[in-house]
Amino acid sequence: MTEPGIEGGAAAPEAKPNPFAMMLGALFAPGDTFGAVARRPVWVVPLIIYVLFSIAGTVLVMPKIDFESAVRAQMEKQGQEIDDKTLDMIIGIQKPVVYVSSVVMIPIAILIIAAVHMAGFRAFGGVGTFGQFFSVTTLAWMPLLVQSLIGQIVIFTRKSISVEQIQTAVMSNLGFLTSPIDNPARFALLSSIDLFSIWVVALLIVGFAIVSKLPRAQAIGIVVVFWLIYVIGKTGIAAIGQMMQPGGGGGA
Repeated sequence: MTEPGIEGGAAAPEAKPNPFAMMLGALFAPGDTFGAVARRPVWVVPLIIYVLFSIAGTVLVMPKIDFESAVRAQMEKQGQEIDDKTLDMIIGIQKPVVYVSSVVMIPIAILIIAAVHMAGFRAFGGVGTFGQFFSVTTLAWMPLLVQSLIGQIVIFTRKSISVEQIQTAVMSNLGFLTSPIDNPARFALLSSIDLFSIWVVALLIVGFAIVSKLPRAQAIGIVVVFWLIYVIGKTGIAAIGQMMQPGGGGGA
């Protein structure tokens, strides 16, 4: 006997993808993984996992962060003195912002990256649905989850850590060559040259090329241009903020 649904040469329905396998596959077998995404987008479970790890990491790390030293250093950089009451008020505002950011920043970032790249690939004749682009972006975020977990382990082993030290807890970029407080523009540029970020860019190229059906070379050009725009913009904003501070054009 022939099973229902297969008679007449009809193909059997594709099995529902395992989101956990897809997350690992994005790291170790991106071609096959993003090929599966093109057939059936996957993003809900990975996105939930990212947010949960972000919240958990924030809860564990927050008690170790020396907010007071960071605020005082920033005020001194601006040539201002700060009393204890104002200091407590600023810290009281900063902490809730950090907790809220741990929930919303990753979904917002993935949404923006997916939308911008979809527009870029469509402009050059690419295809693909927003669900496919969003799924590729979500799975391509995996290296940043790995980086975050390593950073949380490093921070958790310390008794306390400054805000400045948090930004270079994982020595995967050139940001350690300068200070985010003394020279934020240079730090913004050097910290962008990051192994995990480059890994993400590579995964985006592979995934977007597959779902858009554009040549790999064209995908490289589109993704790299958007990445350069992001780095230049981030560095420019940091430079403007630095110039607005008293004595701003300097910095070691």
